[in-house]
Amino acid sequence: MILQGLTPTETQVKSLILWLTEQNHMLYVTDGLSRDYPLAVTFDNAPAGLIAILLPKTSENAILWFRREYRHQVDWAGDPDKPASLRSDGSWDLHPRGSFERWTRMTENSSRGWLDCEVDYAQALHQLLSDFLLQRTRLVNTFNDRRSSLEDECEGVLL
Repeated sequence: MILQGLTPTETQVKSLILWLTEQNHMLYVTDGLSRDYPLAVTFDNAPAGLIAILLPKTSENAILWFRREYRHQVDWAGDPDKPASLRSDGSWDLHPRGSFERWTRMTENSSRGWLDCEVDYAQALHQLLSDFLLQRTRLVNTFNDRRSSLEDECEGVLL
């Protein structure tokens, strides 16, 4: 495993790859990793964003790009968490906010979003590497079949 830059530890990356594999993610893109994988908040250099490419099972390789947390302020016109009230008949009673006073919240555990071109490049790289590995597997299987056939022929000649 090769880790470059600010990354979680090798053990933490291995556990993340195992989780991605269990989820059947071949390409995974997020700006809030801990929403899907809560353990990520405990990681060294806690990544908030991730693009992950998992290659086919014939290879045990993965490529992961981490993005650090980006804390920034979000302003709302009124309290965005103001609860709606439940009526006795089970329906919700929604009221317009009585105040549009500025309500501020700091974001946590999220990164800057990934650009469309970054996601497109990751998808193209995944496809390219998957095709390459598939071709390589086919060539190795063909070679092994031919070698086995030649070994069988040689055995027949020696007997």
